Amino acid sequence: MNISSASPNIFSCLAKGNPHRENFFSDAFVFVMNKLLTSENKRSQEFSRKLLGKICAEDFSKEGNISLTREEKIEDGRIDIRIETPTKLIYVENKIDAGIADQQLERYKSHLDKQQKEIKKIILITKYMVDKKTGEFTDDVWMWYSVYDIIKSLMEKYKKDTLKTDIDLFLIEHLSAYMKEERMTIEKINSAFIEGITSMLNLIEQIRFVLIEKDCQIVSRSAGEKFNGFYFKVNKDSLIQSWIGIFYFDNYRKPSLDQIVFQLNELEITETVSKSELHIEFDRKRFNVPSLLFSFEDSNFFTLEKDEQIQKLREFVQMGIELIQQHRVKKEGSSQF
Repeated sequence: MNISSASPNIFSCLAKGNPHRENFFSDAFVFVMNKLLTSENKRSQEFSRKLLGKICAEDFSKEGNISLTREEKIEDGRIDIRIETPTKLIYVENKIDAGIADQQLERYKSHLDKQQKEIKKIILITKYMVDKKTGEFTDDVWMWYSVYDIIKSLMEKYKKDTLKTDIDLFLIEHLSAYMKEERMTIEKINSAFIEGITSMLNLIEQIRFVLIEKDCQIVSRSAGEKFNGFYFKVNKDSLIQSWIGIFYFDNYRKPSLDQIVFQLNELEITETVSKSELHIEFDRKRFNVPSLLFSFEDSNFFTLEKDEQIQKLREFVQMGIELIQQHRVKKEGSSQF
């Protein structure tokens, strides 16, 4: 039997009209994992055990019985995914777009502590990074893009195995493709960015990822006739919002898709500054306020691998943050005299 993964994605079709994306994905993930765990094919069982083992940092290879269930109701809420063996009990909380409810993980931990198991853990898997305080009540925090990378790596090995099962491979491929559709991954950006909306959205997701990683507070997604990006604060105590993103064209109606713009609203400068990779554009008619510019061409951005692209964006965002912080220190110092 040969089942093509090029057919319409089964999970995308099932998800149509379902407004509860997190619940649907949890259902899909548990369904596939259970199908692999109970498969007559040992390679499929190994795939699921290895994936669960990496996520939970536990060895499931010798477990005789692994139970995955959805939405266990407890007195203080509902556990998204419950993984249980004779010696282990692991709660997995899945967050894609929604945030963590107040004291949600604390309540789950309190409930878990009462259970009679040798090994007890709470694993949080999110689309974006969480703050350190949230992480205190978990044993591990994953982002779905990392889980996706693990699935892809295991899948490539599974594909080469002559003893694989077509239906199991079909489910794995469709689950990973659905994750990609739902933007639970971080993809490499190529030069098609200039022409393609998909690459542009991948860039926006990379920028969002770096802002959250840097503990910048995103105030709102900003997309309009000539721009796409984010209003954000460099930290939660900031009174002034900054903006980062791309302009399709500037106020001179000149194409501007060759760079990322970090608007430095607070800086008081009187001329353009250009030093190696650092370029602050002063022309207010172009971007309204002084702006730090990141050139795709100068950084060879489209030739880099995904992780290298993200690192470049980290450095660029950090540069903008430091410029704002230095300006504040200088301004506060001068105001004392």
